[in-house]
Parts: sequence; structure tokens; C-alpha cells
Amino acid sequence: MRPAPVDEYLAGLPGGVRERVQQVRQLVTSAVPGAAETLRYGTPTFTVDGRSLVHVTVWTRHVALHPLPRQLADPELEAAVAPYRGAGDAMHLPHRDPVPRELVRRVVEELARR
Repeated sequence: MRPAPVDEYLAGLPGGVRERVQQVRQLVTSAVPGAAETLRYGTPTFTVDGRSLVHVTVWTRHVALHPLPRQLADPELEAAVAPYRGAGDAMHLPHRDPVPRELVRRVVEELARR
């Protein structure tokens, strides 16, 4: 049996980065249990009813979650996300820091409500 495309993608990543992406995958699927996973634009993407929910992009210094609205509905959540905002509409999770698990879960839940 051939591995799923996302698993093939992950197999090509360095170990530490692969582990970070795996953590994010687990957080997304626990926050949105019905989310499907595929590759779109060459990056792991979670979908709900065929609609893209969040892309997980690997960069040299971070893993990015996108698209992230310019302003989240919850002001407290927006304040917590602010230090992680990168260029454009992405949330950057630097490789040097632990994944902010609760924050990622809350962001994904917010995205799923849109």
C-alpha cells in the first residue's frame, strides 16, 4: 500500500521539523475532528467539506499556518497570536521555540467557525 501524499511529504523533512509538523497535524485534527488532509500548493492542507481550512507550510526558521484573518474575532486570542504573526496572513511557529499547543488549537477552532 502506498503512503498518503502528506506522509510522503513529511518523510522528506528533517526529523525535528517533521516532529513539529506532526504536532501541528495532531492539534488540527483534535480541534476539528472531521478535517481531511491533503496536499495543496505542495503543502499539507486541512479541509472541511472540500474547503481549505488551514495550510501548514515549512520554512527554514519556522512552520507557518495560513491563511490567518487580519483580525481574529476574539480580541484576547488576537492579542495572544500577535507575537506569532508573520508577513501577510500567516502565523509563524519558530523552530527554536516549543509549539504553543493551546494557542494553535484555539486558532484552528476559530478558523473552523468561519
